[in-house]
Amino acid sequence: TRDVLLERVRREEAAFLAFSPYVSEECAQLLSEHRISLLDGTAAARRAALPHISGPHQWPGGEADHLRLPQPAFPILRRALENGPVLILVPRSGYIPVLCCTYCGERALCTICGGNLAQRTSREPLRCQRCGVRVQPWRCPHCHNGKLRAVRIGSARTAEEIGRAFPGVGIILSGSHSPEGIIGRVSPRPRIVVATPGAEPEAEGGFAAALVLDARYLLGEGLGAETRFIRVLARVAARVRSAGEGGHMLVAGGAPPALLNRLAQWELGEYAAELLEQRAELKLPPTASWVAISGASGDVRTYLAMLRAALYRGVREEESHLFTQFSREAGSKKWPPENEKETEADLLAGGAFELASGIVLLGPVPGARPGEITVYARAELSRGMTLTRQTRKTYGAYSAQRLGGSLRLQVNPPL
Repeated sequence: TRDVLLERVRREEAAFLAFSPYVSEECAQLLSEHRISLLDGTAAARRAALPHISGPHQWPGGEADHLRLPQPAFPILRRALENGPVLILVPRSGYIPVLCCTYCGERALCTICGGNLAQRTSREPLRCQRCGVRVQPWRCPHCHNGKLRAVRIGSARTAEEIGRAFPGVGIILSGSHSPEGIIGRVSPRPRIVVATPGAEPEAEGGFAAALVLDARYLLGEGLGAETRFIRVLARVAARVRSAGEGGHMLVAGGAPPALLNRLAQWELGEYAAELLEQRAELKLPPTASWVAISGASGDVRTYLAMLRAALYRGVREEESHLFTQFSREAGSKKWPPENEKETEADLLAGGAFELASGIVLLGPVPGARPGEITVYARAELSRGMTLTRQTRKTYGAYSAQRLGGSLRLQVNPPL
């Protein structure tokens, strides 16, 4: 959506405004190119608007408290409930969304499709979250024991635990799988709202406090994990009253203290710029253009042979040349430039090598689907448009000639 809007801005000479409580690496890249400007308040104004943000290492006895619902947080939440509603954020909806064997720790998976087995309520049997089959009784395929324990606790189970800890306090569930769905807004009356990321309601006058549980699961893994983590926490912080009004946001369950400190200072623009520098060193998006190509190895090899030759010929070559130059038999031929001795097999040899000037091929690695591989074509930003245009054009020729099975192409894929 952002790329489409930016293209419209360029064509129509219009203004572009991105309103968000955080700064992504993509926006940081646009800032570094002076294509956009960051509208940010002064440090004093930001501090005045923010709640007090803290982690277990800042609570009395909190660092030694390894409970999911840390005891030092309870007095803070009780005081907050005297003045208004409290928000509790959990990573997943449901009752117990992820289970494993109590004895060997093996994840409880469906024997039909391999999906996670979960328990929706305390009274329901296990059910696969992918195909929906009910499993009762369950036996571990590895150690043959039948007892399960929770790996992650969902919002419904959390609401039960909170209800026991705060008897007499009203509790609301907000989430796509909750009985009442996603709640948009709540009154200033004291109550507890248990929500999942993206389903946090707004409170009239702001929440008196917020508690984020199981933060390690919010952090996740992979490229952009820190930004996704900051995005979730920033949404919560924006819904809590300022510290001057007594607002407090607590983050429990394994959040890195360094990330919490940046959030507490609201140095999100500076933090995004630092993450962008790290990506630039590794030539990762958005500082470089990537295209992922996934499919059966033989089909990927054939397609790469066409792409490599097309890139060498130049993007202005007529498409008809692709149709006449390649076939199943011709795909194994050697091609220019001069002094190049690689064959199609070398395209999947692994590692990284130059596919064409300024364009590097990386991989293969196992694909997301069984029996598939994925390779990545990486280009400098100056050649990014050339890469994306030519990969699309070459795939059109590959498909038209029916040289192999279908492939999946993705620009700047999750890494």
